Amino acid sequence: MSAPGNFMNWKLEAITLPRNVAELELELELRSLLGKKRAGITDAGGLVVGVYSTELARHTLPRKKFVDVTTRDVLLTAADLDRGFLTLVEFPRGRPNTDSDFDAAFLKWRWLPLRSKEMD
Repeated sequence: MSAPGNFMNWKLEAITLPRNVAELELELELRSLLGKKRAGITDAGGLVVGVYSTELARHTLPRKKFVDVTTRDVLLTAADLDRGFLTLVEFPRGRPNTDSDFDAAFLKWRWLPLRSKEMD
């Protein structure tokens, strides 16, 4: 999973954990997409920003600042701080290694509280 196109590997110069997991979801998805654009990877499609999960908003996070980290580092720290949510990445095939594999996975990146209506 160390492929350059993997959005979990994008470097973030600095990020502060937001108040809750819902805001973190939006922040990481936006920063991951912007990282791709900065690296010159272009693809068709769009991004919806601002769709806020009220269930995930109940999961609060402490304000913690990170410098020079990856999306993965931030996500794993948040998961360690609040074990009440999960994040799911579905890859289109068993050994993803192309930009289109990672683009497809990014589009299916989902965040859910562990006790969710969607999981029932």
